[in-house]
Amino acid sequence: MEGEARSLYCAALNEETAKEWIQSLRSCINVENYFADCASVQSDTPIPAVVKALSDVGTKTLVIQNYTMTKHAMLALCEMLRRNKSFTKLVLQDCGLTDSFMEILGPALAQNEVIRQVDLSRNRIGNEGVADLVDGLYININLTQLSLAHNVFSDVGAVYLADLLKGNVALTHLDISNNQIGSKGAQALASALTINQVIVELEMGQYVFF
Repeated sequence: MEGEARSLYCAALNEETAKEWIQSLRSCINVENYFADCASVQSDTPIPAVVKALSDVGTKTLVIQNYTMTKHAMLALCEMLRRNKSFTKLVLQDCGLTDSFMEILGPALAQNEVIRQVDLSRNRIGNEGVADLVDGLYININLTQLSLAHNVFSDVGAVYLADLLKGNVALTHLDISNNQIGSKGAQALASALTINQVIVELEMGQYVFF
């Protein structure tokens, strides 16, 4: 019914179905969850349009997967992050995200005071991308769960994350499994855990720290 919280799922989003879903979104006062599986998307047009519509309703969760993200779509998404005050969970899985996208996302996360969970797994985020993301998370003191699993950063990125953990008082779950982290990165993270008093779980593939 109109006015109730709704969960919307859209598979194989294209421009035509995007128009239909935007109409559905605009008929809701509160859309709590929106899921888009974009395996067959041929252009970046649908996502910015849907994200813009989501900015005007009370969305709490946005999941986008199997999508080749463009700068245009990421900018639209980050504008939503700045505007939406009820947004608590963002999942961008297998979206082709690289370091340059983290230059956009990091500052947006720094300006969002309500987001709690971010999943950026199965992308191509390297060391510089981790650095930009960490810069935003130094300012964001509300994020509790972060997944960077299945990306491409190495010990350098792990050291950036270790430095973040030394002073972070909010992050309780961090998944960095299936990256290119060696002994140096693992040692830096282990050292950070001796200082950090709030982390509950740090997953590194073969190592899981509780």
